[in-house]
Amino acid sequence: GSNTIITTQYQVSSKAALNCWQTRATSGEEVPRMPAVILDRKTTRRGNTSIIKLLIHWIGSSHADASCEWLDMVMDHFPEFVG
Repeated sequence: GSNTIITTQYQVSSKAALNCWQTRATSGEEVPRMPAVILDRKTTRRGNTSIIKLLIHWIGSSHADASCEWLDMVMDHFPEFVG
């Protein structure tokens, strides 16, 4: 048998990256976003360092609104989610 490796590549617009940790309620106040599930992960390089990106589906949003986040940023903001 052969082993099949499936690699998913994804990108996030700079607008999505700037707004990745919060969303605005209709009243204009900022409401924290909470991660629901990690849909995918990808190891990439930042300079000479290997790092992990996570594709995160957020609570209350559609899968189409999932965003790509650095693992270290997710750990800083949501340690109980990743830990």
